[in-house]
Amino acid sequence: MNTTLDLALARYTTVSKEWSDLAAGNYPILGAFLAGWYWRDMGCEIPPPEQIKSFRDSFRKGWAEADSFVSILNQQIS
Repeated sequence: MNTTLDLALARYTTVSKEWSDLAAGNYPILGAFLAGWYWRDMGCEIPPPEQIKSFRDSFRKGWAEADSFVSILNQQIS
């Protein structure tokens, strides 16, 4: 694992604020966001949309956020 739960929750909080500002009270589902986050953290590619059965947007956002942080962490190591 490259990231931590603290980092995932901090990003979830930020994303929730952004979504709420854009969609009047809308926010990502925490479980799906964390599932996407840790799916990426394990090094898995994002699955095709038809394979994500529920809360697709939250899962994909968690994956994308983790992907950004994994890239940053890998650049720091190099």
